[in-house]
Amino acid sequence: MKTAKPIKLLLPFSLICELDKYLESKSFKPPMKTMNFYIVIADINNVTHSRKDSEFVPLNTKYLKSVIGTKTDSYIKTLSNGGFIISDEKAIPGKKSYHYKLNSYYGGEISEIEIPPDNKLFRKILKHQRKKSAHINRLSPHIQQMRKEFLKMELDYPRAIEWANNQDNYAKRVSYLNSINLIQDKRLRRFSRNKTNNRLDTNLTNLKSDLRQFIIGDYVSIDLKNSQPFFLSILLESIIYNKGSLCWYLSNHNLSKTFGIKGLRAVQKIHQNSKNSNLVDLMEYKNAVTSGLFYDHFLESCTEAATRDEIKEIMFKVLFSKNKIYHGFKKTIPYEKDKKRFKGVYPTVYDIVHELKEKSNSLLPILLQKIESYIFIDCICKELVEHNIIPLTIHDSVIIKKKKLTDAKAIMEKVFLDQCGEIPSFHIKEL
Repeated sequence: MKTAKPIKLLLPFSLICELDKYLESKSFKPPMKTMNFYIVIADINNVTHSRKDSEFVPLNTKYLKSVIGTKTDSYIKTLSNGGFIISDEKAIPGKKSYHYKLNSYYGGEISEIEIPPDNKLFRKILKHQRKKSAHINRLSPHIQQMRKEFLKMELDYPRAIEWANNQDNYAKRVSYLNSINLIQDKRLRRFSRNKTNNRLDTNLTNLKSDLRQFIIGDYVSIDLKNSQPFFLSILLESIIYNKGSLCWYLSNHNLSKTFGIKGLRAVQKIHQNSKNSNLVDLMEYKNAVTSGLFYDHFLESCTEAATRDEIKEIMFKVLFSKNKIYHGFKKTIPYEKDKKRFKGVYPTVYDIVHELKEKSNSLLPILLQKIESYIFIDCICKELVEHNIIPLTIHDSVIIKKKKLTDAKAIMEKVFLDQCGEIPSFHIKEL
């Protein structure tokens, strides 16, 4: 009879030692189960390695309550009171819960905690995973094919773990090892369609690029260059020229409902004023993103010295951050210096993006991600599967067998030509 393997949690050794001492000294009545604390800490660890925008992360409360039960909040509160996790202290009723991070004081070695098959938590964790997989049959047939390919994917685990353990940065080391662990245990692999932006969320989409080198097989990745800036240009054309888009998703999306009629009119007015002032940055932006040279053009045009990664970060802030934040009666502009740098190169684009975020700063980036998801998941991947090329995906890129490269690239170019009226630039890289 085959014996089930225990579920492995990777946690900071020093934190676990201090937590055990802390719990012993408190003598909680009724007693609190140590393993439940480990589950909370592991959840923060797992979410942290998949987030780029903040050191504080939201807890997966739905998962925690399905595993730990109704006393989940008590375990979180105890960890916070003991200083093992730190809250951002920024809860907004009905909108945002407290976000947390592990106390950086606890670093050093990493401890492997095993949850044995005879433990109730073991059964609850796997039950939660099975529930998440229960809706797979509702996905489109080509996405189900992609899931089968994803479940067959393997890393060279010994080499990947050795490489991760050699990283000097503790936070990165924990992040890498967690990523590897969540892929190695196929019971914990995630594969689902995000309800907010329609993206396909898997362990691969959250896998740090440094770890892709350990994927077993002769694979290449085909990435769309400057993806979000490119899709922004497609959206702006649709709004400014007030015409039906070639992209099925955009042509069937009610932009006035998303941004408001006043918002769309304001965008057209900004564009008209820029034409009257002989500003040509909108066309320059369009040419730069289509050719894949957006970041290079920005670097050349920026008056201050910057690196390519800094430019990407600036674009991220322009698209995703709030236009303004109020502290009482005082108003501040988040990342004001970086936004001024972007506006110095593309003033019209900046003013339009600012206008589209007036109603809510999340509407624009979510729409861009939905356009990306439609093009890649619903169009490109569907075509690839129909031609017997089963891809792995990372949002704006596909990973396919090297021998299928020529056919896959031709399919991608055709989809972009049909949906966007032009063929953008791609970056091809062997894994």
